[in-house]
Amino acid sequence: MTQYVTKYKGYPIRDAEAREQLNNIANELKLTGSGNTIKLMLGTRELSSITISNGTVEPNPTTYGITNNLTNCTNSNSATSIEENTSYTATITASTGYKMLSISVSMDGIDVSSSVVNGNSISIENVTGDIVITASAEVDTDVVVGSVDSDNNIELTGLSTGNYTMKYEDDSGILEGYDTIATVEVV
Repeated sequence: MTQYVTKYKGYPIRDAEAREQLNNIANELKLTGSGNTIKLMLGTRELSSITISNGTVEPNPTTYGITNNLTNCTNSNSATSIEENTSYTATITASTGYKMLSISVSMDGIDVSSSVVNGNSISIENVTGDIVITASAEVDTDVVVGSVDSDNNIELTGLSTGNYTMKYEDDSGILEGYDTIATVEVV
């Protein structure tokens, strides 16, 4: 009769011995309890544990990191981690004297900007991975002191000689989708 040899932890074990050891594993598995914690043990080794609160099992939630790579702007949400399947919201604001240039968001390494960024706001309904927010603002060179009279004449001060294009910027301050209003030459 041919005997087959199985290895266990690098040592050869005959089939009958291996079967006996496998059958004994079930005898080594035990549930033990202390206070509100239940442990699954294999002999003296703890394989897993759960905590029970008010008669219900409370699993440890999966959490993900939140990284902010911000240049000349701030995030209204200071959280650095978040639980899986929860929502995340934030508003990115340019520092004084700056205007937003770009905001991008990735989750679990995938760019999700188009579905979670609206203007300067970020809204993720269901977090499924690490969040990385990258945003930058640039010096706001468009700020000009001026006034508009009752006839809609615009008086600007503080401009050097040169040509300027007047553009309309939406309230969010994002630099995209400008509408040109007029071209002005300062002499």
